[in-house]
Amino acid sequence: MGQWPDTWYDLATANLMKAYTVNLDQVPLKTSNELEQLVTQLLAALRKAKLQSEPVYQLLQALERDLSDARRARFDDTHSDYAGY
Repeated sequence: MGQWPDTWYDLATANLMKAYTVNLDQVPLKTSNELEQLVTQLLAALRKAKLQSEPVYQLLQALERDLSDARRARFDDTHSDYAGY
């Protein structure tokens, strides 16, 4: 069995992470790129405000990671002469 959360706050964070799903296939390229930049800026602002422990920070990190992975996959699909990095 998994470890029980220490607080309700931890439980809320765990539930948010389980509920997080995004389908980026439908998002236009320009919108996806802009969204990735804005999420990166928002994460920087949250770090500056020392709010890394907030549940939304983890969700935004996951979204940023998904957007970055999608961008790399699109690049690899259109530039077959590069084998990724």
